[in-house]
Amino acid sequence: MGFVMCAGQLVAGCGEDTPDRLRFALPPTSIDISSGNPQWRSAPATAVPAMVCAGPLALGDDCCAPPPGVPATGVDCRQYPVACDPSNNLCALTFDVENKTTIDLTRAAEIGAVDGRVFARVELVSLGTWVENAAALPIRNASLFIAPMETGTAAGPEVTLLATLPLTETVTPTTPSLEARQAFSRFARDYRMPFSLWVAAHVVVPGGSTPTGTVKVHVDVRAQAWY
Repeated sequence: MGFVMCAGQLVAGCGEDTPDRLRFALPPTSIDISSGNPQWRSAPATAVPAMVCAGPLALGDDCCAPPPGVPATGVDCRQYPVACDPSNNLCALTFDVENKTTIDLTRAAEIGAVDGRVFARVELVSLGTWVENAAALPIRNASLFIAPMETGTAAGPEVTLLATLPLTETVTPTTPSLEARQAFSRFARDYRMPFSLWVAAHVVVPGGSTPTGTVKVHVDVRAQAWY
């Protein structure tokens, strides 16, 4: 599945390669968010409190400490991250899961053909994403980040947001911010140094459900380099 968005949206010009200009695509890239991830949180055996926790019908606002009249489930919120779900005002298991993949630009055929040249600058021409098996897990929202390869979390100061991900199986173009395009350019100029792409997903599991499966985020990036 591919995605091409010609310039005029991110950079000017989308013509043929010339002796001083090269267009290239990132190698096929996908990142999994899975219920098998060590960060995935299972529902407590004692069940999430069945309590309205917000709005005019709220019985209380603390899912970890139900008020009198609501059956106590004994959930330890230090172990199980239970919080109020603003979409339906009910208590739910709420947590974040992240995963990354390493990008090695020397695997791109176009760059391999000019290996050894020095890139003066690199422009991000297009970014497209789509999600495979999107309904498998209750992911409320997700974001795509770029970072040095050695980064151990999507929340580090050296991490830059590339895009907020539409949770759709249809290829969706995104126009990254100036900061995101500059970050990509810094990593891509030194094409022999791998970097990483991260997906961070916010998960909300309704009470009484135990979802399992894998959601695969696909990323298509096209760029242009000058040397």
